[in-house]
Amino acid sequence: MRVHTAQHVYHRLVLVGVAVLLAVVVPMAVAANNDFVLVDWPVSNSNVANAGDYDALIASAGLSTYGCCFTTGWIGPNLHQLEHDSNGNPIIGSAQFSQVGTLTQSNQRFWFVYAEPGVTCLRGQSFMNGLGCMGSPDDLTTNGEWTRYELVTYGQGFWIARVYDQNSNGHDVAKIYSSSGTIYRMENAGEEGWDASQTGGIDPYITMQYSQYHIEYKNPGQPFQLWPGPGAGTTQGYPCPYKYGADINLAGDSRYWYSGDGRTQCQFSLS
Repeated sequence: MRVHTAQHVYHRLVLVGVAVLLAVVVPMAVAANNDFVLVDWPVSNSNVANAGDYDALIASAGLSTYGCCFTTGWIGPNLHQLEHDSNGNPIIGSAQFSQVGTLTQSNQRFWFVYAEPGVTCLRGQSFMNGLGCMGSPDDLTTNGEWTRYELVTYGQGFWIARVYDQNSNGHDVAKIYSSSGTIYRMENAGEEGWDASQTGGIDPYITMQYSQYHIEYKNPGQPFQLWPGPGAGTTQGYPCPYKYGADINLAGDSRYWYSGDGRTQCQFSLS
């Protein structure tokens, strides 16, 4: 979910204890502080903002061991303009922030969906009081391998969150209840979430290792295209580069980057 501050709007996924499939209980943090390595992609081009189909590849190479805490790698658009109240404060949920990606916790890896407009789970199990869905451990995700995540609408009054298996077969995992055909922001991030009440108020800086590759958009009847740049990269929530940072232009590719442990780039641009 989004938590709003006077200076900026941060994404803070607040996870409540969830019994996921296969009777595995994952004790999520009741309240989370967050650290981010994040890229904000431009949406001023109407062909991008109104495309209605977005995807990226995300690979997780490390697992977080803390039960109280988690990491995620995700793509996430705003499906509505952020609104403000009469005092100028952001209205929580008004931007219809929605995300899909990989979550690691307690030495396990999951796909997940979170969407402020609300969801119906088509695979996995519901969490976040109807705002999220989560797969069973290692369902459609593999250590160190790319997982393709897609958010798409076909003009039917909702969006589909889709996760592709290692054979490139797409699986619709959640329906997101937004009738918007336009995005107003797109972010791509690696994130750590931690529960201060369980860590003595100290950020544990758990293992976070996400490679992010080729965020794209697709107009109807057209192939996927690389997102136009530049993407504005930043770190939030902690003193970078103390623990997390970015590594960019991997293999000479400006759309291939890393977010997580052991990197030192704090403010960067993906051209």
